[in-house]
Amino acid sequence: MKKSQILKTALALGLVVATASDVASAAAVYSKDGTTLNINGRIRARFSNGDAKVTLGAAGNGDSTLKNNARFGVDGQTKVNDNLTAFFYAQWDTSDGNDRDSFKSRDQYVGADFGQFGKLTAGRYLSPVYNVLSGTDVHFDFTGNHLGDANRRGGQFKYTFTASGFEANIAYQTAIDGINVASSEKRKFDVDSGYSASVGYTFDNVVFGPLALKLGYEYLKGQANDDLVSLKNSQYDNLGVFAAGITWGTYASGPYAALSFSKSDYDTIEKKDDYKLEAFESVFGYGFENGLYADVGYVWQQFSPEDLKTNKKLSTGGIQAVAGWKLTPNFVVDVESYFNLSSDGKTSREATEDDKGYYKAAYSNGEKAVSVNAVYFL
Repeated sequence: MKKSQILKTALALGLVVATASDVASAAAVYSKDGTTLNINGRIRARFSNGDAKVTLGAAGNGDSTLKNNARFGVDGQTKVNDNLTAFFYAQWDTSDGNDRDSFKSRDQYVGADFGQFGKLTAGRYLSPVYNVLSGTDVHFDFTGNHLGDANRRGGQFKYTFTASGFEANIAYQTAIDGINVASSEKRKFDVDSGYSASVGYTFDNVVFGPLALKLGYEYLKGQANDDLVSLKNSQYDNLGVFAAGITWGTYASGPYAALSFSKSDYDTIEKKDDYKLEAFESVFGYGFENGLYADVGYVWQQFSPEDLKTNKKLSTGGIQAVAGWKLTPNFVVDVESYFNLSSDGKTSREATEDDKGYYKAAYSNGEKAVSVNAVYFL
């Protein structure tokens, strides 16, 4: 059997577990007879000041530091027939010599593209709720940290349908243990099942570019907590997330504006710890033909506990500003900054008096964080 036939057969085996979001730009390794194989990823060097330590990490006691990190992956597809294409995608955060000594998976999925009849995807990826909020998550550092559930999860099946500017995503979550669902990584969620969905419509050309309106919702049900083991492993009963997003234009290419809002309702095993988390992000910018771009926006998050006797209402908000230059399609340099305007709380990071709280503010009180990035994309 020829190599191309072997590869086609192997990819076709993934059809029973299908679907996926679009694969990012990648470098072609093999392309023949409808079958492609690519490598994808990026290598990044980031210099950040001491104030950025809370979000980005720093050496010593909040000193300025230079850190590197990288992502590496493979993706590909094969045309089975005129109406069916099988595809796969995998990417990992690699060992970086700073904080990570091993590979950690980001996205891993296989899928089937039925053309005008939509796509099926199965594996690990961001839920449809993130599709709604992604318009403001366009920076390397200082956006995407305030919004609702933006964590990658395995065990998902998703169907995607697009037609004439309309897009719909429906996903089902199977059982999975120990996932992160909130800003505090110390709190885990053992999920029994769940679902998420998003809908959106894009108007092709409104004054200076496409205008997209999106809505989404997600619900995750916790596993039964009737034994001591499960009580230790999971702190949540269920989670509901509502999301809304608007984007106008194309980022770093002419005028661009984006607004994202999410409201998350967290029900915990200990009912006194139930809380809601509201968040808002905005980006307003412009990109020039020579690759230069700049933008600014306001970001905000509010933690609202149901029991105000043991927890208190907290909020944080600030201004993000970015200036960058896309020297080539593969190489970008930028300067990113965040200026905190207000942040509540005893330590400005935790909702309770110790470090075991359910809420961790996205940024610190008084923070004036700056990072300089040089990034090469494969």
